[in-house]
Formats: sequence, structure tokens, C-alpha cells
Amino acid sequence: DTQQKIISHLESLDLQSPSEKVQKPSQEVKFLGIWWKGDMTCIPPDILTSLDQIKMPASRKDFQHALGLLVFWRKHIPYFSIIARPFYNLPRKEVKWEWNASQEEALQLLIFEATAHQALGPIHPTDP
Repeated sequence: DTQQKIISHLESLDLQSPSEKVQKPSQEVKFLGIWWKGDMTCIPPDILTSLDQIKMPASRKDFQHALGLLVFWRKHIPYFSIIARPFYNLPRKEVKWEWNASQEEALQLLIFEATAHQALGPIHPTDP
């Protein structure tokens, strides 16, 4: 047992650690806002909640915020680039801001896919 060896080594160096402070091995780790469960990453519940609260963006800034949340998790959303195609021209300054039904449908589909695949590993095994 590696943990016991480490504790024994620390005690041999006259370093005491209270038994209530010793953490057992865990299958879950939260690091830099990402939950790692085994060999999978999971979208944290607070992100899923904020995704569910996304409404029709009223401006480019609102749209960029919503899309930024989804882009961070894109490797877990199947066919992300195909679904997000209606958004291609929206962030451009020279294009008039206009939100239509196809973009609303694409946004809702991306949110649905993010919640459906929240605890899966990468879609493509070659992805990091």
C-alpha cells in the first residue's frame, strides 16, 4: 500500500500527520475547474446550470459568452463544428447582428448535447 509507505516514511522523519487529515485515494479530482473522474472529464454542475439558463443572445457580447462556454467543452460534444455552423458570421463586426430560428435551434442543440454527454470521454480517441 503506497499511501501507508508514505505515511511511514514521514513518521520516520518525525513528521506527524493527524489521521483525520489523511485523505484516501479518490476516483474524482477537481483541478482548474474541471472534474476528472477516472479517465474522463466531466462538465461541472454549475456550468451545466449556466448553460441551461442561456437565453436568446441580445448582442454579440452575450453570444460570445454563451459560445465561449460551449467551445471550451467542444471535444465532448459530437459534431460540434457542424452544429455550430449557423454561428459562423455572427461574431463578425462587418455583419449586421441578426438572430434567427436556425441559430436558436443550433444553440439549443449544443446545450442539449453538452448536458447529454457531460460525463463522457473525448468523442475521438485521438483527442487529448
